[in-house]
Amino acid sequence: MPTEYRRLKFTGAELRDPLETEAGTKKKRLPAGDIVALSAARRNNRFGIDLKVVELSSRKARTTGIPEDVVKSAVIEFCIRERIPLPRNAEKTLRIVDNRICLDVDIGEVMENVPILDYLKGLASRQDTILSELRRLHDRAPGLAKSGDED
Repeated sequence: MPTEYRRLKFTGAELRDPLETEAGTKKKRLPAGDIVALSAARRNNRFGIDLKVVELSSRKARTTGIPEDVVKSAVIEFCIRERIPLPRNAEKTLRIVDNRICLDVDIGEVMENVPILDYLKGLASRQDTILSELRRLHDRAPGLAKSGDED
């Protein structure tokens, strides 16, 4: 069965809003200016994202580190707030691709969570048991021809 995969890409400018509204991100961590570069970082055995911000007034570049889980949470909360559909059970992974934060959403098998398919799969797995029970009931029913007694 094919699988479904989506990628949501955020530029530096698009990332600022989720990070500033995320409860785990303190506004003092994000200096005023443009986020011009993103890179993966690891500090104290924790993964994070380094944001290179060029301050508008001084034109100086400043690097600010934010833990990966805070960035991931901010992006997911942004999607929820903006009504961008994200399946709850999907695996969500944060990546940096082409200087953008990407939220990769691995949904799994196509139509895996459709209730009717689950029901039909259950029926198919019990097919032999169901047929045996139907034969047994048919043989016990009064007035019905038994197997092999047909004219």
